[in-house]
Amino acid sequence: MFSGIIAKSQLYWTPTDCIQVGQTITFTINDPLASFGGGQILNPNSSQTPFPLYFTASGTSITFTPDVPGDYVVNGFWPSTGPFNQTITVISTPFDIILNSDSILICTGQTINIDSIGISVNSSNPINYEWTAYPSQQNWNSLNIDSFPSLFNDNYVVVIATDTVTNCTDIDTIYLSYIQSNVSANILSSTDSIYCPGETINLLANPIDTLNFDYKWTINGIVQNSGYLGVLNTSIFPTGGNTVIGLTVTEISNGCTDQNTLTIHESTNIPNFVSFDTNVIEFENNQFKFCDGDSSLTYTFFNTFSNYNGIDSVKIFDGFTNLIYSTGFDQFNIQISEFTDFLEVTTYFNNSCDSSFLYYQISYNEAYSINQSFEKLASTNFCNGDTVIYLIDPTVFEMPVNAELHFLIICDSINKDTVIWDYTDVINNTDTIYIPNTNSFEQKIIFPYLFNQSSCGCAFPTSDGSLVYDKFNVLPILISPCYEEYN
Repeated sequence: MFSGIIAKSQLYWTPTDCIQVGQTITFTINDPLASFGGGQILNPNSSQTPFPLYFTASGTSITFTPDVPGDYVVNGFWPSTGPFNQTITVISTPFDIILNSDSILICTGQTINIDSIGISVNSSNPINYEWTAYPSQQNWNSLNIDSFPSLFNDNYVVVIATDTVTNCTDIDTIYLSYIQSNVSANILSSTDSIYCPGETINLLANPIDTLNFDYKWTINGIVQNSGYLGVLNTSIFPTGGNTVIGLTVTEISNGCTDQNTLTIHESTNIPNFVSFDTNVIEFENNQFKFCDGDSSLTYTFFNTFSNYNGIDSVKIFDGFTNLIYSTGFDQFNIQISEFTDFLEVTTYFNNSCDSSFLYYQISYNEAYSINQSFEKLASTNFCNGDTVIYLIDPTVFEMPVNAELHFLIICDSINKDTVIWDYTDVINNTDTIYIPNTNSFEQKIIFPYLFNQSSCGCAFPTSDGSLVYDKFNVLPILISPCYEEYN
């Protein structure tokens, strides 16, 4: 922000920062040739006459009161200062920190919950925050919860917000009260290193009390669907780096949590193994999905790793046949049919390591049944300008990740509209809605459409070739990487 002093400190004004509408600004010049120059203040409203800045002598002052918010341009020329052009920003209302609550309850050793404070400011400019806890004087400078320290005995936190454009600041105090909790996320492990792919490790929370605490484990940030009783037995595969085990323990009665991590190190001599590349279009929702029109297809599964040192052989079982490979570990051409539900991949090593085992789910020619679940919420006639709600049952139709859902609004062969949804649109429009026919609330994919023209004169053919008059035909079409389904 400009300091309010121009050209070797000859012209200056006060205040320099956080100037509000109606606040007087005093301009002063220190220049022996002041009367031989002049300047002006340009109002943000360009239609107004500029305010003149003509000083009679050095050391004299001129006052100016801005009447509208915005950027005021100060420009002019004096013999000893030369030309200048600077901007003064004026705000309409005082800069203010807004808190939903200035007194919060936190767990001992936990951080402040930003949502419980509800902090905001009455400015859209970039804001810098400075927090200080007392009496510990711990400080941090962010709204990112990850930067907040754990608090144990502090009584209050002072937050200072600064508008980086206007340099306005405001200060507020948040008072703290504590919930006493015995939650602890200590981790006991059978080992801190692995020497073979798929090596099993046993992890225990310490202590374990499932009546009063909930347990959640993660491996490299991925939540595990086991270990809820405080015990996690899992296979660890090498990733080229260390594996981080995370444990979050929550006290059921008050919601207080504790978190801890444990690093599992990989041996430098650990062999690689066969792991199918899942970064492909056919892999979604934790399984490979195929929708080929034939009764079977041959698909190439690529190995994630390019180094095969230590691998002796590979066995792939499809539920019927064991396929054995002693070479060519970079890719595997496997026949898939509607009878293939899974693939088991076992890697055997030429050292003392036990074999590793991976399991992949397979779905083939999966049906996407839109027509069986697409319905209108109400069957009455509607007026022009009404929004009609259409529903899809998510238990019948599962939207593919790499697909589009097209809703065609058809009047006749010429007049039609198309609304296109992707996977994210479907997820964002899935919600609970009241169904009058069943007098219940049900989870549905909700497609609202505003009809802004009359259906009178519409005519579209049905599957038997007959025409339907004076109605719209709302037709969902699934377009996937494999095929289009018209309903």
